[in-house]
Amino acid sequence: MARVMLKVQGMSGEISLDIFLLTLGESLSILKELDRVVSREAKGTLKWVVSGLREGSAVVEAESRVVIGEEDFGFQVAERFVDGIRTVQDEGVTPPMFSQDCIRSLNKIVRSLGNNGASGLEITTPNLTAAPDSVKLSSETGAKLRLLARVQRKSIGSAEGNLQLISIHPRSRRFNIYHAMTQKAIKCNLPKEIEAEVIDHLGRRVVVSGMVSRNELGEPVSVDVDHLRMLKEEHELPSVADIIGIAPDITGNLTTEEYVRSRRDG
Repeated sequence: MARVMLKVQGMSGEISLDIFLLTLGESLSILKELDRVVSREAKGTLKWVVSGLREGSAVVEAESRVVIGEEDFGFQVAERFVDGIRTVQDEGVTPPMFSQDCIRSLNKIVRSLGNNGASGLEITTPNLTAAPDSVKLSSETGAKLRLLARVQRKSIGSAEGNLQLISIHPRSRRFNIYHAMTQKAIKCNLPKEIEAEVIDHLGRRVVVSGMVSRNELGEPVSVDVDHLRMLKEEHELPSVADIIGIAPDITGNLTTEEYVRSRRDG
């Protein structure tokens, strides 16, 4: 089981309960989404329970419990959570596996800091490494989060990624795609006319086309989808030998290996 410690920093007796609960709620939302992404289980595999409270300070320690399946993804989820916040602070870009919803949750937390006695949020993962790993969110992170959360422009285009996290809830019909290399998330709406197709393609590489929204860094953050196309996996693509079999004279007097080498070397 993984442990995550959340400490709302500020003067004892001055931190608003509203701010404290908001911080816990938005942090839990991020942990739940990362669980669904890492485990590839639509409902997630973990629940987080309170394992410790500190008197005299606003500190809650939570532990993961496996409720679906046998594999414990808690450590990966906790690591992604801390590393993601560090990526925002150090690089100012959207972290791997963080959707626009996760960025908005962080933005809500940061916007609440500096008010009602709360000055910062320290997140520590005590049992991931020999020395506890921790990051601190403060109002200084707000400018970077605003760049990531704000839609700067929209244009017709497309995006490619692995299809995950389908929701058919009437108020939140959506799915996410995750770039194969960067693992960055793009939120997509789910039109009813392609619902069956989206469900069939769960876990597969797809291209979605439509109105693409980008943040101020130019990162695609969402797509208003009007078309979806499945891509073949790498193992499904024809090999060089298969292609040459279609046109056997393409290599001339060269062997397959010699022909491939000559094309590669120019």
